[in-house]
Amino acid sequence: MTSRSSKTSRRPSRRALRRRQIARIVAWVVSGVFVLSAFAGGILWRQSKVNRAAAQVVELESSEEQQAEALRLFDEAVRARYEERAQGAMNAIAAARRADPQLRSVDVLVGEIALDQKDPETLRRAAEYALERGENESSANLLNALEVWMRRGEKGTDKAGQLAEQFLSDAAEAEPSNAAVYFFHGELSRLLGDGRKAHRYLLSALHLQQPWRSAALLENKLQIAASEAAEGGAPVIAAPPTDQAEVI
Repeated sequence: MTSRSSKTSRRPSRRALRRRQIARIVAWVVSGVFVLSAFAGGILWRQSKVNRAAAQVVELESSEEQQAEALRLFDEAVRARYEERAQGAMNAIAAARRADPQLRSVDVLVGEIALDQKDPETLRRAAEYALERGENESSANLLNALEVWMRRGEKGTDKAGQLAEQFLSDAAEAEPSNAAVYFFHGELSRLLGDGRKAHRYLLSALHLQQPWRSAALLENKLQIAASEAAEGGAPVIAAPPTDQAEVI
């Protein structure tokens, strides 16, 4: 009796075995839930990443399309300006800005159109905006010089001339290869009565002109180079100068 009772007491009860089985089942279920959650989370994370990448691609393609459209409209504005269609040029500029607010050189083009239209106030604002945006510093200062000279009746010729020369000096410092700056500085010096300075700046403008702009310009530059070489004592062989080259 005593021996059988002792063995029975050492055996786990059915209730205890059932509790252990339930605990194991619960553990398996919980662990399965964690695995499934992790798996589902991974799928959702990957899907989210794919969606973000796709959205970025769409956004990039849209941005590139807008930039391309802005450049097309800018080209249209330049063409309209040279065809003397000022309103058409301004309409194209406005559309280009809407397509790409960061489009460069727009303000300088607005200033050039204002110069054609003899509108000094629009010219001044355009140059100011270009400098604020940190672009086309040389061209913007050239526009400032032209605006000041246009208003010489208000400021007086001497004062306007001094201010314009300062703007032109700033423009040349920002872009030493800008031939237009030297040309207008030469013209300004001529109008102010300084022939020696006018000759120096106009000659610099000729030197800086790109020779492939026209055959006549290329020929003139060759004649200038030949003349300067001859003055330096170098042997020179060149075709006879044209009437235009003689004048230059």
